[in-house]
This record gives sequence, structure tokens and C-alpha cells, in this order.
Amino acid sequence: MAFVSSLLLLASAQVTVAAEPLPSEIHNFRDWVVTCDNGLRCQATSLVPEPTAEEQEEASRVVGTPAEAARQDPWDRFGYLTLTRDGGGDAPLRMIIGDFDGTPARLVINDSPLAVRLTATDTSEWAVELEDRDAFFGQLYSGTLLVQDAAGRTISEIALGGLWEALVYMDERQGRLRTTTAILRRGRRPASAVPNPPAIPIVQAAPRTGDRPLAISAARMMQARREMGCTAEEVGVASAEAPAHALGNGRTLIMMACGAGAYNYQSIPLIAWQDGRTVRIEPARFDVSRDPVEGEPDPKGFYVTNAEFDEATLAIGEYAKGRGLGDCGVSATYSWDGQMFRLTLQNEMSECRGSREMLTTWRAEVR
Repeated sequence: MAFVSSLLLLASAQVTVAAEPLPSEIHNFRDWVVTCDNGLRCQATSLVPEPTAEEQEEASRVVGTPAEAARQDPWDRFGYLTLTRDGGGDAPLRMIIGDFDGTPARLVINDSPLAVRLTATDTSEWAVELEDRDAFFGQLYSGTLLVQDAAGRTISEIALGGLWEALVYMDERQGRLRTTTAILRRGRRPASAVPNPPAIPIVQAAPRTGDRPLAISAARMMQARREMGCTAEEVGVASAEAPAHALGNGRTLIMMACGAGAYNYQSIPLIAWQDGRTVRIEPARFDVSRDPVEGEPDPKGFYVTNAEFDEATLAIGEYAKGRGLGDCGVSATYSWDGQMFRLTLQNEMSECRGSREMLTTWRAEVR
């Protein structure tokens, strides 16, 4: 019986390792978006509000200097506030503000300064430290949060519509409602009542190699292009680019360019190796699947967008823009484990509304 139990445990572990990553969904609450990733780390960030018809009409009538006109443009007026909190216990709530010019000295709402301390970070953002969390969030129920400099000039605005819903969502997902650790809906249950977050997966990355990539003839590469459907006749603007990188153990990664648009270009990662006198080339394996783009032919391999390969970490990084402004889209990192590329980080912004923040929807520990 013990032997059978061991086999069942082994089978369960194998299923867990083989399971496809499932990035979390991003939820939109008016001018805020929020998500909690696979390790129950929750993030919420503000967006640029959608202008009303009256605001659009008023902006069209603005006359004066370019600076005065810019102050009427919500894309220039609004920055962001981002909140991050890990799951479990009484994890601290981290807050940052950003996307504005100038040095912030205070946060103001309804003409009242808030009791906070602003500290510069090394990423052109400012950390917000609260003196009294209850008092701070108790004042953010309506209006617009203003960021002012030492002279009292407003250098940015932060939208608040939907903030409370996003905070309640974070507390609910982390099991904090009615506990002493909740942000809004507090109760008497202690921090020990908050469940521990699930463990994130561990990816054992292959070691860096000093090998040279396999030399592949132009004829063999053209054959591979035809096999992958990446010739100019098939995708219209296929580049001849196909940079090669050694992965170790006789394997070479080929990043085959396979089409481009106005601000995104696609590549299909291929694995090549020498088999006697033959160079074999096959699509690289990934632990995630990718849905085909509507109206386009199904790719014959896993495609990546605006991708680069890091030879130091043997990882592919991609960033697919949702539009040319780059205020929405998906970025991801895939680490080579010796057999396949494993998703180790995914950040997303689902709303194209001026945010420069990307929310983490999947992460793994890379060793």
C-alpha cells in the first residue's frame, strides 16, 4: 500500500510540473484595473479617465500657449497610483506614484493635504508611505487626488473612480475580508486567519553555455522557412533574419523572423541540431499555448512578438504592444530548462488608457 501511495504522489507531482501556466485575469473597475497573480500577489493601478463629451468640447475650445493646452489634455494631466500587496498574514501594502514631471511634495484631495511621506525611488517613481492607513483611504471616496510640488502647483492628477472596488477585490482574493489586515472592510479576525498564498512554480534554468551555435546553410534555412510558412510569399514581409544562439547540449536556437506590422514583428523560435549529416530543425517547445490571431493562418510554431534572446540567462523576452503608444499589451519571459522554454514572468495591461504600468499575471522562481 505504501508503494502504491508513493506512485500516486509521484504521478501527482508530474502532473503539477507539466500543467500549463494560467496567468490571472485583469479586472476593470472604471478608472482602475486590478489582478492577483498565481502566487496571490495583488496589484492595482489607476488609468487615465475617459473624457466626457463636455470635457472633449471644452478641450477643443482651449486657446493659449502649448503648455496651457497640454494641461487640458487628460493624457498629460493624469499620472498613476499603483498598489501592490503580497498574500498571507499582514503583508505590507506598497504604493507608488509616477508618470509626471516635477518633484512631488504633497498629495491633496478636496483642498486637504494627506498625511503621507513621498520618497524617490530609482525608477523615476515615488514611494508613498502612510502615517494612518485608515485615514488615508477614508478620504479617497470621491474626487480627484492631486499631486503638488513644494510651491503648491498641481503637477499631476490621479483618478479615484473604482479604487474602492479594486481594494475590496484585493482583500477578497487574499482572504482578508473581516480581518484586522483588510484595507477597507476590517473585522476582528487576526492576521493568522489570512490563508497562506500558494507556492509559485520553480523553474530550473539550463546553465549558460560557451558553445558556438550550429552553422546552417542558406538552403537549409530556406527549407525551414517553407516548412514554417515564413516565406515572403506567405507572410508578405518576412525578413531574412534568423539569428542563431547556442543553448548547449548540441542545441541551437534560431529566432526566425516571420512577419511584421506597424509596431509589432513576429518570430518563431526553432531548435536545430546535427543528426549525422542532416541538420534537423523543429519548432521550439513551450509550456504555454497561444491562440491563433483571428483572420490569420494558424502558425506552425509558437510565435513571439518583438522578442530578444538573452544569452546570459538563456531566456526569450517579448513585448507585444496593444497599440503604437505602448500603453497596453503583454510582456513575457520564457526560460530554457534544457528541454523547452518555460513561462517565468508575464506582465499585462489590458486597458489602452494611458497607463505605463504593467500588472504581473504569472511568475515563477528561476533557479
